[in-house]
Amino acid sequence: MIEWKDVASYLALVGLVISIVTAYLKLNKLWSRRHSSEVTQSISVSAYGLDLVVYFCYGVNFYVLGVTHGTADAVLWFVYASVILLIGTGLWVRGGRKLSFWSRAKQALLLEKGEVGNLVNSIIHPSHLEEIFEILRGFAAIDGHISPDEHRLLVSFAERWGIPYERTSSSNSGVVSMQRIVKAVEQYLDLAPGAEQVGELMDLINAVIRADDVESDEERMLRNEIRGMFAAYNADNDIDHRYRVILAPQNADQERAIIDLLDTPTRLEIAGGFGFLVDAFYSKEYATMVRDQYRRLGFFTVDVDNQITGTTAVG
Repeated sequence: MIEWKDVASYLALVGLVISIVTAYLKLNKLWSRRHSSEVTQSISVSAYGLDLVVYFCYGVNFYVLGVTHGTADAVLWFVYASVILLIGTGLWVRGGRKLSFWSRAKQALLLEKGEVGNLVNSIIHPSHLEEIFEILRGFAAIDGHISPDEHRLLVSFAERWGIPYERTSSSNSGVVSMQRIVKAVEQYLDLAPGAEQVGELMDLINAVIRADDVESDEERMLRNEIRGMFAAYNADNDIDHRYRVILAPQNADQERAIIDLLDTPTRLEIAGGFGFLVDAFYSKEYATMVRDQYRRLGFFTVDVDNQITGTTAVG
């Protein structure tokens, strides 16, 4: 009678042997070219550094559980990632040994950081370039200035796709800038991009936010709002969970002022009277910020119950 444990052990051994051969073949291609700076610069030091953490965790787990094959496989790929990481730092490139490991690693990481914009080359359809660039530039300037790292990222994007871009001092941070970026995102989604491309744009937005190693309150708030917009765009249902900001005029003059202020004033019947819908938002924090803007202008905002399409209002 077949012992399935024996079969599983045999298959695990075969898998380990295949892993050894695979690791050797992959490493052999790079090892013979380890002296080339072009080869070393093509290796993501940060990615292989994370691989070391993953393989270490797997190795410890398999060792504690007494899984010999799993432990051996984790050790194999840990060693493989270590060698690739050393190649990626330029250890064998001429002059590389004169620098310490950490100096070489820092140089490799700085180079990798400057190449983040290369992702754009493979994920963005040309017809969407202007909309996407407007979104990324808005995120870079949302905190009132464009840092040198953010500028380099935008330049990389602009040069790759031939988009005119000139760095200017930015002083229009806050609500106005946020609303402009949200409008740009709406226009981008109107182009009906694929779900995968939308997700990749979110990755680019995160790359811009991380470019200067500082996440401002404006960037966090706007990212959450846009993440909600993307999630709703990719959703298979029409359920509306948005937060609505509604203005309630207190007299005829305020009613005329609200109608003139809003692009497309929508009148809603609410308890005790009526109001005008400013917009509906996916982030409560962002909706609250918009609400407070209108309150500072002297308008009265109200809460809305579930009678209006089952949505939640901010008041």
